[in-house]
Amino acid sequence: DDKQKELLDRLNRNQFTINKKKGPIKQLGKVRSYSSASEMPKNISLNEIQVDVKNDTVLMPMFGTIVPFHISMIKNLSKTDEGDLSFMRLNFFTPASITSSSQLAFPENKGPNVFYVKEFSIRSSNPAKLANCYRLTNELIKSLKMKEQEEKDKRDLVKQESLVLMKGKRLTLQDLNCRPHLTGRKTLGTLEAHTNGFRFVSNRNERIDIIYSNIKHAFFQPAENELIVLIHFHLYDPIMVGKKKIQDIQFFTEAGAQADDLDTKKRRLNDQDELHQEQRERQARQR
Repeated sequence: DDKQKELLDRLNRNQFTINKKKGPIKQLGKVRSYSSASEMPKNISLNEIQVDVKNDTVLMPMFGTIVPFHISMIKNLSKTDEGDLSFMRLNFFTPASITSSSQLAFPENKGPNVFYVKEFSIRSSNPAKLANCYRLTNELIKSLKMKEQEEKDKRDLVKQESLVLMKGKRLTLQDLNCRPHLTGRKTLGTLEAHTNGFRFVSNRNERIDIIYSNIKHAFFQPAENELIVLIHFHLYDPIMVGKKKIQDIQFFTEAGAQADDLDTKKRRLNDQDELHQEQRERQARQR
């Protein structure tokens, strides 16, 4: 009976993804680097490859002119060095290279003189400059994939009800760390309890709302033989934390210092700062 109730609850929450429709197809015919030639960067060398980061475009020298390729068309690339020369090869998406599971749609071939470039190789006697183009192109590809994944995650999210803020005095836990982090290597903030959910507000004023009805399991780890106290929530439906879709989130604080570098401190028994620090740690463990 419990299993049947759980399955019914999952069904009501649209958690079954069998035969789920794919995301929208990217129409490559609508992808544009520039609306017109006047928007292209000025003073372009006709025999050098260049990367226009602002417009997600790689500018290729071809037959004495410059041809822009949007980063969406580049499948992958590689670079090799041979003596004083460097070589870079770019492989492009073409109608013949995609599979049925691909989310790319090419425009119709409108004439016998229209063709797709499958690969492009360039040789340079300036390895440093070619290495920079290789790095920038890889970064653009990575950035595009992250952006597309973020958009896909947002489309798949189940819409949550709005948080109802509690007026007046509210329960709060201050100086908590959040995992996963919102930005950087560490996220500190305050966890607030409201009418229908929690709100975590970081010191940078970033917010995470967790609705009570979306919490499937809640775990509490006290500071018993542990250096941290934490609350862990496993959610029914994922939420966005920063740019990532997550289904598990933790809030914790340290009950004591997890590590102490003895080499960088000269300890003295009458060191008042050290005594005060140990006293604060004992009080934190008692709380």
